[in-house]
Amino acid sequence: SLALQNIFCLHASAVEHNNKAILFLGKSGVGKSTLAEYLAINSNYKIKRIADDIVPVKIENSIAYTLPHFPQLKLSNDIQYSDDSPSKLSTSAIYILEKYNRRKSVEIKTLKSAENMLTLISNTVASRLYDKELNQKHLDFCSHVVGNVAFNEITYPHNKQTLTLVENLIIENS
Repeated sequence: SLALQNIFCLHASAVEHNNKAILFLGKSGVGKSTLAEYLAINSNYKIKRIADDIVPVKIENSIAYTLPHFPQLKLSNDIQYSDDSPSKLSTSAIYILEKYNRRKSVEIKTLKSAENMLTLISNTVASRLYDKELNQKHLDFCSHVVGNVAFNEITYPHNKQTLTLVENLIIENS
């Protein structure tokens, strides 16, 4: 298991911008994959899609690194992260995608640490299978990520007209 090597897999999608990783977390169906795909195809900022569904992350020297070369089963071979690209990317931001409420416009807000811990714990793949020792390592991992990565919640109408605004907000806040 990767977790035994202190690499924890998050249920997320990820993109790369300026040699840093930006992760999108949220419940199934909120648009993680759709947003990552849109940014990779339509971005004005040279954004690359690096992961879909499973994103491995490890801590080195208190920095949360995303490991983009993990095989991505949901991505076709032609859009897998390039072999000549960096083997790890520092994680600049994590965005929690919320289900869109029709009364809201595009909104982004910074989240507090306690919320972030719970979000990471609940979005770690297979964490319910960890024994006591691995659970402690997982909590240490989550604590390092929360202490060193910006967390934001983003809510937006799921239509093409708002995606450019969403992209600009993500770049400004990452």
